[in-house]
Order: sequence, then structure tokens, then C-alpha cells
Amino acid sequence: MLNRTLKKGETFGVKSNCEITSMGHHELVGIINTDALQNLGNLLGKKYDDIWSPLYKQSEINNHIHDQFTVKAQEYAKKYQNIEYWEYLLRKVLNNAKIKEFEKKMILDLGSGAGNTTLPLLEIFNNSIIIATDLSVELLYILQNHLKRFDVKNNSYKLIQCDIHELNKMFKNNSFDIVVGGAILHHLYDPKKVLKQCYYALNAEGIASFFEPFENGNMLLSLLYQFIISQNELEKEKLPDSVINIFKQLVNDFKIRSNINKNSDIFKLLDDKWIFKRNYFEDISKDIGFKSCQIRPLTTDFKKYFEKQSLTYLRLGIGFEYDKLPLWSREIIKLADVTFSEEMKKDLLTEGCIILKK
Repeated sequence: MLNRTLKKGETFGVKSNCEITSMGHHELVGIINTDALQNLGNLLGKKYDDIWSPLYKQSEINNHIHDQFTVKAQEYAKKYQNIEYWEYLLRKVLNNAKIKEFEKKMILDLGSGAGNTTLPLLEIFNNSIIIATDLSVELLYILQNHLKRFDVKNNSYKLIQCDIHELNKMFKNNSFDIVVGGAILHHLYDPKKVLKQCYYALNAEGIASFFEPFENGNMLLSLLYQFIISQNELEKEKLPDSVINIFKQLVNDFKIRSNINKNSDIFKLLDDKWIFKRNYFEDISKDIGFKSCQIRPLTTDFKKYFEKQSLTYLRLGIGFEYDKLPLWSREIIKLADVTFSEEMKKDLLTEGCIILKK
């Protein structure tokens, strides 16, 4: 973790535009709004070269992210890296927003992590500039290595350690054409504050796109999992204990995260804090001033909608393959898939894309 912290009264100033352009982009002179960006390679060693930071105090970092994003960053990146899937999602969003690929854009990627969204954005917009941000220096270092491995030109991106609650301290108003957040808002105490910052950072007609979990479909899954756990007592072929445990964890997790009051101490321990309702984004986006708010399911294949989501939870949660579940438990989940129409399942979101237009 980044142990270099500011002492009382100590500042690290970027004294002129010349120092800003040393980042490698003359275009950044028009959007950088800080006097405190430093190249971490000069402070922490060459391996961190070209990762830029205003040098947050460790306590500031700890307020927002936990060990899985810092000391366990390698493990986290390995578990959740899926660049092809994210490229599919991003191309789908761009098509819905009628944004042409390869157009020159200034793009802000929030919570870039190890590159799930950054790498596809660089592929899609290969003559644009991507500002990749994360509060975790460790994840930005992993992303830096990916970019070098894929031989991405370093004049097409910059990596910045950034608290996305304070974009106005980092960037000037109306700086970006596109803001992307890949599974980032549900980690935050106050997503509305970040959405306000996105509105500030976007230029006129700019779009912000986020990919998030939703309550509608996940609460139905919660009911199914509770019924399966109860039915397990009556069946000869039992569920593995690990499956019972993950189903119980999911049921409890959904219940806690559906509470919009995040003042409870439990949320200090949770990396995933939210499971959203549609009207959360519809109401907040209107209040902030966005012209429009579209919410769309991430998938276009609804035939085995709840089965596929359960497969994902089991695989990511405990490394268990769905087809190894007892047949009776799979039939219960299948019943939900055959009962609801495909149109209804579009409303029963488990995961969705939010597209906001300024």
C-alpha cells in the first residue's frame, strides 16, 4: 500500500503547465484542475512510474476501500478479470447511445481496477485519450503491466490515483465526452455524490454509463434460494454444505444491501454496499439535471436468465459448477425461468446498465 502520506502543512505542487504536460498529453492542460499530482515512480520506485497521484493519506484511502483492492489486489484481479465480456458490454452501450466507435473522445474511466473497462475502451477508441482512475495504487500497477504487455501506446492513456467523490478537485468542468464506471457505484457509501461529480465532469451532451446490480431480480433469486435451503431437508440428495452456505450468504447480503440507509456499522465491513432499485437512478439523475436515464439489462438471452445468474454466483463465490447441483434444486430455479416471460425478465434485473445523458 501507499505509505507516503502528507505531513501537516506539507504540499506537493505542480508548479506550471509544463509539469502537467510532462504527463505526456498537451490536451491534459485543458482538463487538469489540481496542483498536487505527482509521479509515484519518483517516490515509490520505477515500478510505479507514470502512475500519478495527489498523494492521499492512508486514512483517506482506508475510508473507501478495503484489503481486497489493495493487499489482495492480485487475487481480486485474477478472480474478476474478464476483458472480452466487458468489451461486449461497452460496445452494446455505445450502440444504444449512438456513439460511433473510433471517434476521438476524452474518456474518464472510474474505478478502472486491473483494466476490465480500460483495455476495451482503448481498443474501441484507439485515437482517444482514456484517463484510468482508481484509489488503489496496487490495482493501477497491475493495469500498468497489462498495458505494457499488450503494447498499448502510452500517449493514449494516463493512470491516476483518484478519489472519485472529488472529481472537481482533479479535473475542470466539462472535460469529458464519456464517463464509464464498471461495477463501481455499489461499493460507495454515497453514489449520488459521485453521479453529481460525473455531471460536473461531462461536457454538454456527454454520457455516463455504469454497470450495477439490481434488487428486482436478485430478491426473486433470494426467495428461490431460501426455498431450496428449506426443501433440502426433505430431499435424499443433499446440497453440499458449501452451496447451502453461499445461498445463505447471498440471501443475507441482498437483505442488508437493499437498505438505503448506509449509516450502520455493518457497511464499514462490506465492500459491496448497494443493490439498486430502478427508481434510485431515475430519481437521482433527474434531480442532478441529466437529460435522460436509460436502464437496460446486461444480457440479451433471457431463456435461462436465473440459471445463468446462479451459475455466476456459485462459480465466483465458491468455484462450484451449476450442473453439479442436485437435479431437484436446478428444477426449482428452472421453474422461475419458464414461468416468467422474457419481457418480464427484462424488468426483473439482476444486473443492469445505466446510461445517463447530460
